[in-house]
Amino acid sequence: PPFAPLGEFVTASEPQNVPQWILFVAAHGANAIAEELTMRSFLLVRLQRLFDSTFAAILVSTGVFASYHIWQGPAGVASALVAGLVFATLFLITKRLWIPVLVHAMYNVSLTLFPMILDSLDR
Repeated sequence: PPFAPLGEFVTASEPQNVPQWILFVAAHGANAIAEELTMRSFLLVRLQRLFDSTFAAILVSTGVFASYHIWQGPAGVASALVAGLVFATLFLITKRLWIPVLVHAMYNVSLTLFPMILDSLDR
């Protein structure tokens, strides 16, 4: 299929032991740092200056953020749109990058944990 269902891309790499869990959390943390540095700290700030509008900057940066989640299908894009709005708002309200980074990392980890928990309940 052209799109992976939301969460399907992580099921093949579910952590099985402590070292894998450490790598799993570290990878999600590194991904959150990279995406928040790019989308919020760099792009959002520059778009605010370019458009002279925080609202327009949030919309455009969130659209860009959601666009590179298109491989996850419509549900992944919708999820990224909502998450991007939350992350941008957190960044603008707190003026700190570490808060959306932490929330982003926890959100990404939860996308794997919840299906794992639900799967274990079905057994």
